[in-house]
Amino acid sequence: YLTAHPLFDLLSHLSDQVFSALCRMVVREVFARSEIIFGTGSYATAMIFTARGRFEFVIEGSGEEAKVRVFRSTRRTRLTGMFSSMEDTPADFSETRWFGEPSLFTAEPVQHKGTLMTVSPGDIFVLTRAALQECLAVSPSCMHAVSTYAKSFVLSLGKSKAKHWDPDFHNQCSEMALGMNVQYLAWNKDDTLHLFNL
Repeated sequence: YLTAHPLFDLLSHLSDQVFSALCRMVVREVFARSEIIFGTGSYATAMIFTARGRFEFVIEGSGEEAKVRVFRSTRRTRLTGMFSSMEDTPADFSETRWFGEPSLFTAEPVQHKGTLMTVSPGDIFVLTRAALQECLAVSPSCMHAVSTYAKSFVLSLGKSKAKHWDPDFHNQCSEMALGMNVQYLAWNKDDTLHLFNL
């Protein structure tokens, strides 16, 4: 489930030791049908990956614009298309998704801007900042890859002026951060960028 996120997919290619440690450090949590995993305004203390089951993510408006907005998921290619459209009616998803990513990289508390709940019994995997740091401590190469990504990701994310969580902007921040990462670019070569292909 971790490799659904391209940063962790990169780590799986950079170091078997680090990725194996990450897999051991994630904590599996099981939820019954209709349980709330986190609510709007609660603090993200870890990155959460949805695993088995069906989940619903709801963003609530405030003030006069109060209404429930839900993002419908689709099959994703890398980061683009994590959510395809915003609907005014509930929608659910069953593929691996992640939430709370900024909590891995910032010392400041990060609040959830929506509610994640189960539609059916489901499992999630939880990765804390401390667990990530412990795993990265054994590999300077992986530490560099993650710290480079984190700086770019958090900097890009800080430019958002949105009142509500915007998954498209979040994905753009991830893509930009990966696009500036030397290890990612070396691993994920784009042959169309070579001069002889022009």
